[in-house]
Amino acid sequence: MSRAATTICDVGTGSGCIALTLLCELNDARAVAVDKSPAALEIAKFNAQKLSVADRVEFVVSDCFDALDPRQFDLIVSNPPYVSANVLPGLQREVRDHEPLIALSPGPDGLSVIRRLIREAPAFLNQNGHLMMEIGFDQGEAVQQLIDASVWQSLEIRSDLQRIPRIVVLRKR
Repeated sequence: MSRAATTICDVGTGSGCIALTLLCELNDARAVAVDKSPAALEIAKFNAQKLSVADRVEFVVSDCFDALDPRQFDLIVSNPPYVSANVLPGLQREVRDHEPLIALSPGPDGLSVIRRLIREAPAFLNQNGHLMMEIGFDQGEAVQQLIDASVWQSLEIRSDLQRIPRIVVLRKR
């Protein structure tokens, strides 16, 4: 008996980097790549073709989960906009001047999309499914406060190569 393919949802996929890399690494996986920018999804579609994974990915124009039909994923990943408005002026010029503002900052504290993911993802995850998302260098404690322990098991906040807490790993209870 073969096991079901791993199902992944990449919220805010942009160029598709995360979803498409996962598809390249997990040959049996299928993904839904979500972004509210149709232009970003066109780039992601192009990249999926180049990487020969286009047959395993669906592209959906949506603000977070708004346009998704009810379905369940094994893994939801996201590199959401998380830069707080007061940090924007101090970003490296190559980031600040070349990334669309909408991809960098969702507003004052940088947590509005992260709040939505933590609140809305459970409805789209299988039991024991995982949510992994990138956070800002200074947001670890604030994000921990957003996690409802009756809904999520907080597995860890992984550090990046500079040992800065960066990736939140949660499992749906």
